[in-house]
Amino acid sequence: VRPRKRRIYTDDSDLFMCALHSGWITWSASARARDKGKDLRIEVRLIRCAGSGAGSVFAVGAGAFAGKKEEIVGRFIGGWGEKCFVKDQDVETEDEGEDDEENDGRGLVSAGWGSGHDGSAVEVVNAEFVDVSTY
Repeated sequence: VRPRKRRIYTDDSDLFMCALHSGWITWSASARARDKGKDLRIEVRLIRCAGSGAGSVFAVGAGAFAGKKEEIVGRFIGGWGEKCFVKDQDVETEDEGEDDEENDGRGLVSAGWGSGHDGSAVEVVNAEFVDVSTY
């Protein structure tokens, strides 16, 4: 498995679009999988978000969590989110059209959060098309 640049999304994000934007799948591979009746299995990692406001449920301070190590995602800048880095990767493709900007996540721009987020963050760590009976 080749390492990928990390992508973190809010917990209310569309997981299909997250897998596409983070370079795990392409539009054409999705269409082929749909034609074959396959399903998309996405493995995610949940990360807690540190809220920024005084009313945040996580504004209690670090003292409550001092006994264990835990990754927490903080504030994300508003406006345009991160660009897709699929083009930067050494991608092996099945078809000539697989490396087309219109076919992968390079055409997508994620939105910035702009403030604290009291939910969770989601990181896509794997995505694959599987037979429907395998999940």
